[in-house]
Amino acid sequence: MKPLRCFIGLCGSVRNGYESSSRGEGRWALSLVRCLKDIPGMKIVMAPDTEPCDWGTCAKPDNVLMIQSHEKWRLDKAHFDLAIFTSWQTHKPEMKYIHADKYLWGVMGWKHEIMKDGYFQDNEYVIRWFRADLPEIPYPINFQDRCFLLAQPFGPAVGQNKFDNKRIAWVAKEAFLDTTHPSLSESAARHLFAVVDVCKETGAALSIFSCHEFNPTTSPKVVTMGILDKLKEYDNITMYPSLPYSEYQRELQKCSVTIPLAFAGSTQEAIFYGLVPMLYKDSMFSNHPYIVGVCNEMTKDKVSRFQSEDGKKDVLNHEEIKDVLRRLLTDYEYYTKMLGRLTDMVQDNLDMNVILQLQDIIDHEAGRK
Repeated sequence: MKPLRCFIGLCGSVRNGYESSSRGEGRWALSLVRCLKDIPGMKIVMAPDTEPCDWGTCAKPDNVLMIQSHEKWRLDKAHFDLAIFTSWQTHKPEMKYIHADKYLWGVMGWKHEIMKDGYFQDNEYVIRWFRADLPEIPYPINFQDRCFLLAQPFGPAVGQNKFDNKRIAWVAKEAFLDTTHPSLSESAARHLFAVVDVCKETGAALSIFSCHEFNPTTSPKVVTMGILDKLKEYDNITMYPSLPYSEYQRELQKCSVTIPLAFAGSTQEAIFYGLVPMLYKDSMFSNHPYIVGVCNEMTKDKVSRFQSEDGKKDVLNHEEIKDVLRRLLTDYEYYTKMLGRLTDMVQDNLDMNVILQLQDIIDHEAGRK
């Protein structure tokens, strides 16, 4: 790849450079910075959408400049080969002072302006972080030849099978906040009770990430729903606060099974590192062809939560959840089969493959994909 000047618009709180604890679109952008900074000749300028940013304890690369949101107007005289935006708060007026040969707009959902207004200029591209999204482009739309894959890079190599770790990772974030839909909180409680019981039965350990969300002061549901009392029944539980990203990666890889429920919950990332997530028909990425069959076999093609009394028949009960987890914790052949069926979906997330995806965009001429 030739030397490039690249602007990357960040999303949400950035307190520790590209090592910041972030999720969703924010993590996507920071992971791109982490991956692209090592390309010879690459120069990156990054800035958040609205919140302050800081390098914190993250090593500051010589070829990466981070500026505050209110300083972006100073880039008016600069010119970039690429400008990448992943924030849901980013608006096209930023093009007035961030000048680039190509603009890459990345969102996990289909933003209103993408579906309705589209992107009319030949140098405006919509990037998706998931290959299965590409055939789902809303129609009518005017940029079919300018919609490309640019996956979230997770690392240089896919991880080895983590079956022997015998540890469950609870990664269902915001499950017990007051603002969380009651059906999600009920589902999370039902699963967490089953997780603790199956850990007691099998001797497996439990890692709970973002443990600040279990604070009874800010999340009173953990008391009223009996969550804290249930956790006291088992000693082999590790509670993690928000971690720098490299620490989160390291600790996640000490686990073997993840519980994301209907949240994104690092589903792709867990598979990339060699873990198996408990997947449902309403799990994030459940439309992926590699996941559809797994959901059918693992959780009987059911959903993780119900939103009405009539929907109770479509969810697994306490004992059924335990059965799934027990099998993932104790049956090596089954675990390996599930992981093998999922691993192909994360090949796009290899650092080198993400760089090749970016090269495809750079080489593209509108109308000649």
